[in-house]
Amino acid sequence: MADIVRTQGEALPNSMKSAWRDMGDGTHALERAMQAIVNGAVISVTNPLPVGDTWAIAVLVDREDNDIDKAWVVPVGYEYQILGVYVEYNAEGAVAGNRQIVVEWQNDSGYVFGEARAGAILTQSQARKFSFASSQADLVTFRDTDFLTTPIPPAVFLPAGYALRVYENNAVDLTDNMHVYVHIARRVV
Repeated sequence: MADIVRTQGEALPNSMKSAWRDMGDGTHALERAMQAIVNGAVISVTNPLPVGDTWAIAVLVDREDNDIDKAWVVPVGYEYQILGVYVEYNAEGAVAGNRQIVVEWQNDSGYVFGEARAGAILTQSQARKFSFASSQADLVTFRDTDFLTTPIPPAVFLPAGYALRVYENNAVDLTDNMHVYVHIARRVV
């Protein structure tokens, strides 16, 4: 098997071969990682993101009252990774009914390709906090009476024109107050 691999590897240009150094004690250390050229940029096969990538951490905030449907569109020239969404919801409107918080991802045509729904609802005159992030428990009851966590995928990437929407699924009372904080990593593309 080693001869077959060696023969196949020898057909590759040197820039695309991994080089191993004999350490003299029966072990080998990686001397040069295998590289490939993608869209004119040299990348490492062991780390496919270009080394020059710079991601910045930011928080998108919408604290407008009487608004239960909020959306952010990724601007031209950027890419976002959604790290987490924190929602403070105060159902102080006059209309009774069950309210459920939803976080969804949309493409540039408005097509929903992913969503996370809170595992519990709130009703009139209740104030609750919701946290949507990867590696969180999928709670179906509120912790300490007012806090709920819901997992989202760890790798939600949105290119320019795509949107993140956070809203109350049943639109019970448009005068409720929902404040949203979206934790993102973003980069120029």
